[in-house]
Amino acid sequence: MKRTLTQIILSASLGLAAQAQTSLPPPPDWSAWTVTAMDDCSTTREFEGPVTNELTGVVTPRSSRIVELGTGLNFQDSSGVWTESQDLIEPLTDGGAAAVHGRYSAYFSPAGLNDDAALTITTPVRVYQARVLGIYYFDTQSGQSVLLATPSDTAVAEILPPNQIVYRGAFNSPKLKADLRYTYTKAAFESDVVITSQPKVSPADCGLNPDTTLIQVRHQWLGAPAPGIREVTVAQGPGPVLVDEILDFGDLWFPRGRAFAWGDEAARGTNAAQISLPGAGGQAVQAPVAKEWQAAGSKATLIESASWNSIARMLAQLPTMAKVAKDPKETRLAAAGLRGAAPSGRAGARRVMRVAARPYRTPGVVLDYITVVQGTGSYRFYEYSPSGPLYNPSGGTNFYVKYSCYFNGTLTFDAGCVLKFANDSPVLLTYGGVTCNYTSGVPSVLTSIWDPVYGDPMDGGGPAQAADTALCLYGVTTSQTLQGLTVRYAMLALGFYDGGTCGSAAYSVNNCSLFNCEYGIRADYQTTVSINNSTCCEVSTPVINVGACSVQGALSAMSPPAITNLPLCQFVLPNTSVNFTSAASPPSLTYTWSLDHTPTLVYVVGTNTSVSIPPGTLGTGYGGQKVHFYATAPYGSGEAGAWVGIVDSSALAVATNWITYTNGKGCALWNTRSTNNPPSLAWNTGCLLYGKTGFTAISQRDDWNWAYPGQLPVTALTSRHGYMRGHGTAGTTNNVPFAGYNTNYNGQNVYFCTSNSTVVTATVTNAYTRCWGSDLLDYTILVFSADLPSTIHPMAIPLYYGTPTSYSVVFNTEQGGQMTANNPPFPSLSPAFGAPADADAFPPFNQAVTFKGGDSGSPIMLPTTDDVLVFLGGDSTSPASSQMQFDMDTLSTSVGIEPENYQMKTHSVQ
Repeated sequence: MKRTLTQIILSASLGLAAQAQTSLPPPPDWSAWTVTAMDDCSTTREFEGPVTNELTGVVTPRSSRIVELGTGLNFQDSSGVWTESQDLIEPLTDGGAAAVHGRYSAYFSPAGLNDDAALTITTPVRVYQARVLGIYYFDTQSGQSVLLATPSDTAVAEILPPNQIVYRGAFNSPKLKADLRYTYTKAAFESDVVITSQPKVSPADCGLNPDTTLIQVRHQWLGAPAPGIREVTVAQGPGPVLVDEILDFGDLWFPRGRAFAWGDEAARGTNAAQISLPGAGGQAVQAPVAKEWQAAGSKATLIESASWNSIARMLAQLPTMAKVAKDPKETRLAAAGLRGAAPSGRAGARRVMRVAARPYRTPGVVLDYITVVQGTGSYRFYEYSPSGPLYNPSGGTNFYVKYSCYFNGTLTFDAGCVLKFANDSPVLLTYGGVTCNYTSGVPSVLTSIWDPVYGDPMDGGGPAQAADTALCLYGVTTSQTLQGLTVRYAMLALGFYDGGTCGSAAYSVNNCSLFNCEYGIRADYQTTVSINNSTCCEVSTPVINVGACSVQGALSAMSPPAITNLPLCQFVLPNTSVNFTSAASPPSLTYTWSLDHTPTLVYVVGTNTSVSIPPGTLGTGYGGQKVHFYATAPYGSGEAGAWVGIVDSSALAVATNWITYTNGKGCALWNTRSTNNPPSLAWNTGCLLYGKTGFTAISQRDDWNWAYPGQLPVTALTSRHGYMRGHGTAGTTNNVPFAGYNTNYNGQNVYFCTSNSTVVTATVTNAYTRCWGSDLLDYTILVFSADLPSTIHPMAIPLYYGTPTSYSVVFNTEQGGQMTANNPPFPSLSPAFGAPADADAFPPFNQAVTFKGGDSGSPIMLPTTDDVLVFLGGDSTSPASSQMQFDMDTLSTSVGIEPENYQMKTHSVQ
């Protein structure tokens, strides 16, 4: 059943004029908009026409404009028409392959890796030719190089659709094995050397000092002019100092690369060619790769270097090659000039590139470089509308960051501009500078595409961190001032990277507000950041600084506005009007009513604190429709919710009785759970489930989780057997298939609690685990040394095995002793048995997230009409089954008791 959900948004006035009784448009129907590709990085969608208010029927004329942004978004085809770019590599009739549907093109020669034109990149300005020369050790102390591997003449390229080329066995020397992978996207090109084995020789084997040795990949480039170079020190410490050269050719730009362990193409995807910024949504564990450009006549060498010590641990996880004794005759090349002559280019036999027959999933250590096609110089984000960034009924201009944007000029943010980021973690980056035309009280807003408060509604869904980095200054060596920015729902709000040699760049963050971000401000390598009069709210880590950075000042942590008067949850008959009243703190907020977590707003009521929903608006079927209240201030938001159930007259009586029955009951399972041994335990007698048969089968504590009591919860299913999760309990990693006896818990105790709060101790004698093997089961069954007393009543299972999918009022529990339910009026915060997640159920049964780390195995229960709790399985673990009973019987036999006496009890749930 499709639900009609209703929400209220309370948005701070921010000094802007309040709007009253206005209408917001539905989410964009792109087919009805006029679409124009403007240039290489922007496409404009425009709409003009009447918009009808879904509640009031009022028709309002409106003009809306959305500017989609992304580096390389469009290219001019052969007829000069702007066309949308594609991340696509296609085979050619000559046996090679090419990517031609973008602002720049790439050609891959069928003559092999040792062809001087193995890779050709063509931009609107010039043609570049490149090839890989080899992989080396280089000792910065002695100046000596050791050649490890050169490209193989026999390596054949395979096309990995849609946009990758891989050479398996590209380097296949006796000392090292590695593959080569190229990735083409509309914005950038990436070259990955994937080392697939531990090197046969270490730097020490070659007479080099590991603490001062680099592992290098060297590339030959032809046709390149002298680049602009910005030097940034990216690694300091006991190893060699790495100085990265950020290269700018005018039409191509080379940011810093990185090295990282990699093992699964599915996790990396085919859009890897993008700048990965540490501390945002990029690789969690990576080492910097510095570049150096050395020119000699018509040829140039691009040298990528990573410290040996920074990747040695990654390499140690790879398959080994046979070890050889140190060879005193190992070739060493002098450090002068290009640190060793480059292997001469030689075109091999022409080979036909074919589409790969299998995915590329080879584990390895990746050393990469990325070249980015230049952004369109400078760019200006002008105001959304004359009244400011909040929604304007007459329309405005929204900037939609659809893909990552890399600009080489100045980004200008006008007061009142609105930028909305797509949900797949784009980055807005400039290496040219920033200008903020700030007006007091009118922020420039960078937020998620779903956010209905600022700009036009553009997408559905709920609050989520959209941008990877909302604004990044990368390698900007002149001082910059960021002011008047409001950043909402980003993984990283503001990032400052590679600010220049010896801290020459000084950045200021003034009068900015950061809201609901994982990270606030990150200063990375030789940057100086000053924070002034700026705030954050619901930001997990306000400031991070890495390397030789200086961060002065701090973000002031602000509490979000609070809903001080909750609306009334209620059931109503079809075609009944519904009234809601609420209040928020501070009281100066303006109130906006809208459809719930959808971009279709109903109307704005200014400072009104109540609204009446007309008859029939919420539909005619029972759907548990919700009304939400949001309070939005310059520094944060608050949220509360209420629901409306549309029912017939008989269902209204049942629903009313249910509310009466649950009135005053709580969702906390216990009042006391100590960490001493034995623990002090006490049930919460006001819990909704307290006193039902099977309630005491839930254990509150055990011996194996002292730091996190109850994180492997046990539920008694017979008087001798307990149930808990299987994954992570058998000495294996999670989700590693396993089935067998498990002695890890033998001799340890599980603690139960009677209804009058008397502690009962059960000692584990043996266990049997199943962990997501071919039988797709996940549980551990424990057998105790003695029967549980009659005061601990095991939990029953359904009359028929299997996980029920249509039961109502199914209660989930979690390790902290809270419970929620997955149906109106008590829907769970986490989906269970097909019910949708909903954070806005009737309080207090909406207050615990019951699907999080450590909750696996926490019992899920159905209370029956005769007050019996029926066990339906655990969070993310298996329900009762005939196989589970067989494993219980096996355990019973192993400890010398009769299996027939310890069968799970069934109970009807009809």
